[in-house]
Amino acid sequence: MKNFKKLIVLAVLLFTTSFFAQTYPKYYVVLVKAKWCSTCIKNEDRVVSELLSKVDSNSMTVLTNDITNKETKAASAEILKANGLEFVKLRSSGILFFVDARTKKIVESIPISKTTEELTKTLERVASL
Repeated sequence: MKNFKKLIVLAVLLFTTSFFAQTYPKYYVVLVKAKWCSTCIKNEDRVVSELLSKVDSNSMTVLTNDITNKETKAASAEILKANGLEFVKLRSSGILFFVDARTKKIVESIPISKTTEELTKTLERVASL
């Protein structure tokens, strides 16, 4: 009976570990933008349509940190906090940040003014870490 209970506990542990491993992103991709940022105005639509819309949502979660004004900053702060990123310095507009979901450390950043090819290579490099 003791062995049976141990097997049940082990099975539950393995199930929950694999369940959370599948639903927990490996990285956050955070686009920091502002309506007054000329780099954002020029590149945001391209970056969203050609890059961020194609991100594998099983391994990466895409978030936006809109620093346009007090209201957008507050709304973005809530989203960042809900994802455990409230203490990560994501304040430079026109930048794409890649944050390790476990450690909450920035592993890579790249200006969105770079070519789609350069952005894609960065995304692929981070995804392969």
